[in-house]
Amino acid sequence: MSVRKGVNKLKKNHYELPPELSGLFIITQKLIQFVRDSHIDPIMKLDDEKIVKASDIEFCDYEGTPFVDKDEEKIIRVISPGWIYTDKDIQIARPKIKELGDDD
Repeated sequence: MSVRKGVNKLKKNHYELPPELSGLFIITQKLIQFVRDSHIDPIMKLDDEKIVKASDIEFCDYEGTPFVDKDEEKIIRVISPGWIYTDKDIQIARPKIKELGDDD
């Protein structure tokens, strides 16, 4: 999770929060632990780049040009991983993906 990595980076750099926010690191760690313990997992990996067909991304929020046919392939980047409650196989949030163009 990017939040966990960010918090760990701040700690490693000995960053000190203002006293008003001193419990923020603890709250963040406990929230991350709750999500893990509840078996809420990301569907895709953030910033992954993949070659996909339209059928591969039916369960995603897609930003890009329309697919011309079922065999057309596009390169995409994962903007948001999406989340699934693994125990019940319930999708909580759809992954957000974006088509990569020549300028990306």
